[in-house]
Amino acid sequence: MSIIAHKFGAHVSQVRKWKQLTTKKPLQPKQKLTIVVNSNMK
Repeated sequence: MSIIAHKFGAHVSQVRKWKQLTTKKPLQPKQKLTIVVNSNMK
């Protein structure tokens, strides 16, 4: 998840918060991860 977060200029903690992920409810293989990109990004 760190590679994905870095690609979009975010921190892993931000992605976890957006997806409501916790250590007890982590991202699972093949689970979709949608990231809304700000139009002002590079």
